Amino acid sequence: MVAPGVTDLIYTTKKVSTGGEGTFDGTSAAAPVVTGIAALLKSQKPNLHRDDLEQLIKISAQKVGLYNYTDGYSDQMGYGRVNAGKAMSYLKPPFMLEQYATLGEFVNYSPRQQFTFTRSGDFLVAGTYWGKRYKVKKTIQKAFGVGENYIWPRIEGASTGWSAATTNDQETYIETANETSQYIDFVTYVYQLETPNGVQWHPCAPEQVVFAYSYVGVKDYFRPVFVLGADRLCTTGLYQIDAPAYMNVTWTAYPAGMVSLNPSGNQVTVTRIASGDFSLHAHTDRGGTGGTVVTSKNITGLTPLTGTYWGGANGTIAPDYGTTYIQGTPDYTQYHLRMHIDYMQGASYSWQITGGNDYGFVDFQDDEAHWTMGGGARLELQVTATTSSCGSITKNIVIESPYWYSYAAYPNPSSDTFVISQSKLQSEDAKNTPSKKPFEYKLFDKNGKKLKEGKSLTGESVTVDVKDMPADNYFLHITEGKEIIKKQIVIQH
Repeated sequence: MVAPGVTDLIYTTKKVSTGGEGTFDGTSAAAPVVTGIAALLKSQKPNLHRDDLEQLIKISAQKVGLYNYTDGYSDQMGYGRVNAGKAMSYLKPPFMLEQYATLGEFVNYSPRQQFTFTRSGDFLVAGTYWGKRYKVKKTIQKAFGVGENYIWPRIEGASTGWSAATTNDQETYIETANETSQYIDFVTYVYQLETPNGVQWHPCAPEQVVFAYSYVGVKDYFRPVFVLGADRLCTTGLYQIDAPAYMNVTWTAYPAGMVSLNPSGNQVTVTRIASGDFSLHAHTDRGGTGGTVVTSKNITGLTPLTGTYWGGANGTIAPDYGTTYIQGTPDYTQYHLRMHIDYMQGASYSWQITGGNDYGFVDFQDDEAHWTMGGGARLELQVTATTSSCGSITKNIVIESPYWYSYAAYPNPSSDTFVISQSKLQSEDAKNTPSKKPFEYKLFDKNGKKLKEGKSLTGESVTVDVKDMPADNYFLHITEGKEIIKKQIVIQH
């Protein structure tokens, strides 16, 4: 690999005759950079093997220059330019570096033949020996199955086994083979040799071979997990979390009393008890530094009723559980309303008039309502949508139509006189109407007998004399064209 080492760009603490700092270049400058990265890695994880350091520096190197990298290597740049930050990142979450060791498994052996060992080891003197070579292998299942991950053997001082060379230097050796996304084979060799001291195993017997290896990657318990299942629950549903099987999962729901839970590992059967929205929580105990992580999913029941209306007023009904108020027009006109439930087919609708006054014709047709009303009228409707699989849901709607003109009678209670005054509706729709409009009034007793009447031809206020009327409750009718505004008057002497 390569590291900074260009002439006159790497400065030292050495002072030169010109008064500045000295520079150096080449491998004299590049090698300390790599050594410094190795020291940083060891400071983060002191038990790193030299093979761990080498591999971390290799896999973190940047592929710089317009060169052809094959299997991460180019003839010009090696594995690339060193990158200390990237190398250190492999020792911090979400990455983990873990070290493993395992015993090998005998595969086969060669015919009896001669092998030459070129240097003396701890137990075998250099020379040529008759014997057999035994192949030992171990298939490793990778521990990390998500995203970027690497695996390599730790060789000198950690593993046992020599190469297959017939001229052998007795160096510890492991080769890799058959690597897939989930598995890799580690292979080495041991020798059964005929020595002056008898038949001996070198460096050890097949069953004593140790494969030491390291693995860096994103471990499963750092992987995001999700609660899978329907966003809407009407009766009973199955939910699960896409977590590895070894994670312990517990299930809760909020608020309490909405559903019952029947858990089975990564799955839970949820049965609705009460209507409304709730959240389902999976608590995954990921072990070690993974800790406990809570993953949630919001689940609804029936979507609130929504709708559109047109005619005397135009708009939409928001999908919420509250009462919707519609402001109509003072003019006597026809209204139309159509309701529906999002994502739910085949619902049946029932309507009910729950209150109101002075409205006209009302007609209900499945999911639609039609009615007429004018100024001062109020109509209170309740619509219920019933589904075959998810129960029913109700929406309350209030329609109010204002007068173009409003009227006040004061003081009320009154003793000798009271005043009837008119004011114009302040709205964009009313801007083209006259500022005053003629009106008539009539005053009735509780038996419906007309006691007084009068009119204002200009729409100005009028004063009604009630000194001659006994103290009691009376009813005032103000007529403006076809509209009749009704008010109660209390007379007290």
